[in-house]
Amino acid sequence: MNKSSHFQTQNPIKQAPIRLTEENYLDLAKKVIKKVIERSERNKRNKRNDKIITTTQLRNILQYLSLLDNKLLTTSDSKKDALIKKELTYFKLRLVYAAGRDFEVKSFITDSNLIKYVQAAQTSFKEFKLYHHYLEALVAYHKFYIR
Repeated sequence: MNKSSHFQTQNPIKQAPIRLTEENYLDLAKKVIKKVIERSERNKRNKRNDKIITTTQLRNILQYLSLLDNKLLTTSDSKKDALIKKELTYFKLRLVYAAGRDFEVKSFITDSNLIKYVQAAQTSFKEFKLYHHYLEALVAYHKFYIR
């Protein structure tokens, strides 16, 4: 079974992601990491050799957003929304590329809805900050639960 057919069988039903809010992003991040762990344990029991996204891979994704966040600190309010839209469009491309290069990254990006959530993050500085916090929460829970 090739990787693409395995991926399709793991995700037979595509559900619309729950909207990120200040109240739910921590819980959503925790659920994603627990789902990743459960799938990994199930695959081990079935003698599958699937791996989990590494902390380094996850931090590389986060790094781009952190650099953008720092850049926004010195950007005037009138230019922030345009910069966010431009940079997150490129970030989305980077996510797609990373997913195409590595199956574990693709599974994680799909499970966490990172590409879908980036759409909302492009709409305002507040939404961008929420998306950034969500990604930071994913890294934190990953580090906490997966060692």
